[in-house]
Amino acid sequence: MRSARQDRILPAHSLQEPAMEPLRSVFRETGGDTLVVSKFSGWGTLLEVAPLLSALRLLYPCTRLILVTERRNAEIASRLTGPDDVLFLSGAGNAGPISPSGLLSLASRIRRLSPTLFLDLQLHTRRKAALFLSLMSGSRTRIGFVGRRGGLRMRLLTHPLYFNAHQPSRMAYEQAGILLGILPENGSPSPVPGAIRETPEDLRELERVFPAFRLAGKICVMNPNASERGTERRWPADMFSEAAGRLLSRHPSLRIVLTGSREEHAYTEGVARRIPRASGSRIINLAGRLSLGGLTALLRQAHVFLTNDSGPMHLAIHTAVPTVGLFGPTRPDLVLPKADRRRLTVLYDAHYCSPCLYHVSRPPCGGDNVCMSSLSVERVVRAVEAMLQGTSLPEERVDVFSCPPKTADSHGNPLAGFREQERPDP
Repeated sequence: MRSARQDRILPAHSLQEPAMEPLRSVFRETGGDTLVVSKFSGWGTLLEVAPLLSALRLLYPCTRLILVTERRNAEIASRLTGPDDVLFLSGAGNAGPISPSGLLSLASRIRRLSPTLFLDLQLHTRRKAALFLSLMSGSRTRIGFVGRRGGLRMRLLTHPLYFNAHQPSRMAYEQAGILLGILPENGSPSPVPGAIRETPEDLRELERVFPAFRLAGKICVMNPNASERGTERRWPADMFSEAAGRLLSRHPSLRIVLTGSREEHAYTEGVARRIPRASGSRIINLAGRLSLGGLTALLRQAHVFLTNDSGPMHLAIHTAVPTVGLFGPTRPDLVLPKADRRRLTVLYDAHYCSPCLYHVSRPPCGGDNVCMSSLSVERVVRAVEAMLQGTSLPEERVDVFSCPPKTADSHGNPLAGFREQERPDP
């Protein structure tokens, strides 16, 4: 039984309480208030919440808007048009544990800001860290999402919001926006022109690194990578190589540019080495050689972008480049923002074990991602060719979720069975 003291510290949210109303009167029109928004994970996720940040800036122009994220997101965070300032969580690797000292230091900096409201947008990862920062901020208004095991968050957040994992993540961010007074049609997290700053230096960087982009012919940009938090999202390297080889042989004037981060250069080079050398200078590996601005400039010059589910895919949707997105461990309808589907072709085969990312501690396949391998090379090539021609494949307009999911692998094993061995890197 809870004591009276516990009731004061951990207020329960009664079912008899009225429904939440928009927090329209939290911020003063004269200024002097601070709104802190925490969002960790990769920079693709930051692109998902960029429209919400822009909408908050427009709705509360006199409120100081602070974004809290990870240091590895510094480049994309500096280009978001909404926040006035960005604070970084130091000492956290791409998928590694958070440094306690880094977390305490960040909490101290946030508390000194005396925030009027703390908005925690974590849905899957870093949830404990975000809740700790929310509590240590000293803010009297704390908004965050509550999932299946949300007892602690339910008690410690002043405005807990239900996270429905069966709906797109953009709708969760939309719910937070509605609570803060943003009308859904105005604040729905879909690509918004101007949400990301671009500069003339972006194009100049591309000219230095890849001057051949101005030559005649079409450009196909390929991203065979995915973040360290979900390498099972990668379409197999040998299939990327085979697809590139077929496209180059069928389209003599086509050039292919491979992209990725500095850490992904070796993996991307493995893809490049498998492509027939007869293609010569028509293929180039720029992994690790472009900044975010340079990548943005490259995508704006591309005629089609072939990519796994990743941060660059979200950037491509923002830049409206014709894109073919490959999905397996994540369901595209749950992670994609609203987009012009004439410029986006999604390839996905329903499997019993999908989605697994963020739902289990490790994928049942052990990294041997049968869901990605089921996307044939010819199917991917045809989708890319359709985009090059300005069309889309008729079969890709079919609702993939109306088809029964695959339940066994090619050897007859149940897809739900956990495997021990992971797919070796190329």
